[in-house]
Parts: sequence; C-alpha cells; structure tokens
Amino acid sequence: HYHAFHPPHAQLEQARLAWLDAPRGTGMCLIQTLDVLGQRDPRWKAEMLGNNTDKRYTIGGWGCLITSIGMMFGATPSAVNAAMKPGGFVAGSGTLATFDVKRFMPGAPALIRSTATYRSVPFPASEITSLLAHLKSGRPAVIEVDMIPSPRNKVFDQHFVLGVGVIGTPGNEQIVINDPWPIDPARGRYGEQLLLCPLYGNTLAAALTRVIYYAK
Repeated sequence: HYHAFHPPHAQLEQARLAWLDAPRGTGMCLIQTLDVLGQRDPRWKAEMLGNNTDKRYTIGGWGCLITSIGMMFGATPSAVNAAMKPGGFVAGSGTLATFDVKRFMPGAPALIRSTATYRSVPFPASEITSLLAHLKSGRPAVIEVDMIPSPRNKVFDQHFVLGVGVIGTPGNEQIVINDPWPIDPARGRYGEQLLLCPLYGNTLAAALTRVIYYAK
C-alpha cells in the first residue's frame, strides 16, 4: 500500500549492525520486547471499528490507533475495540479521552500526556529529546505520523505507530517502531518492526506529528 515490506526491515538490521560497530560505551540499542500486531490481520481486519455503522470503518482500514495501544500491554485490537465501545468510541475520535485506554481496560498502562499536534511545522527539538528519554527508560509511546508524507502526498493521512525503542549513537539516535500497517500474507506476517525514519520523514522533526506518552 505505501511501502515495500523488506527494505525498511533491512534498514533496521543495518542500524543494529552499526550499533554493534560503534565504539564501546557510545552506542545504544534499547528496544522493548513488545509483540508486533497488525491491524490487517485476518482475525480482526473485517471487524467494525467502534460504534461506526459505515462499513468502510474496519479495524483493517482504520484500526492503527487501537492496534498500537493494544501492543503496549498484549491486547489484541479486537479486545481494545470491544472494551472501548461502551464509551462511544468511533473512528476519528483520536482525542485524549480515546488515548486514556486505562479507563476502559484496567490492565492498560496509564496515560501520562499528549503533545500538541505539529502537522505543518517541525516537531520541537525539546519534545524530541523528551521522547528519546522516555523510550530509553523502557516506556512506550504512541506516535502519530503522516502515512504518506509530503512531498509524495500533500494531504495529511493520519496514522499511528508504537514507539518501542531507540538505536544509534548520541546525536544520531533512531526511533524503533512497531507499525501495525505492513502486511506479508505469504509469510503470515501482519505488522512489522521498523525505523521511524526515513519511512515517515527524513528526520525525527519531519516524521513526528504528535506523541502520546504512557507509563510502563
């Protein structure tokens, strides 16, 4: 749909190798062991998202947020979807109320905060520093990106991924994500662990549009 499956995966492996080659004490490879889930997994892709009645709004098409949230604590997007329905959850309701999934599922990590949204300006350097520190501490963060970033597409296509770690050397850190969108049915793979950049932007400032922080 928007990128080939293997090149980003290969790039992540190259980044890991670069970390291994870095001088001792300068490199980092901090990746949380959270299982990757895919929104287009046939087990739930056709399930209606929230309380929507329009058949376009399925988990497979629009469930990136609940899939990313579920990956934080081992819940399927179907389970998150069912838990949030009584609260009036519908597609497009990506608000603080939606992000606070602990209100619906007691086992979910607590919401800490959400940044402002930066869709037409670079993501602030101070917020990037905060995000890197948060991920290095072993805590997850849901990250909003433009699914098909400019200049390939001038329209903002909202997509959510889960930030799970940092790899690289100081000043050259890269964020590792669990992305719920990629699909490789022949291998039975739904979702993939990738690098945020350059897939969603050439730099962190360009790729990040909003970050939702969660406790461990």
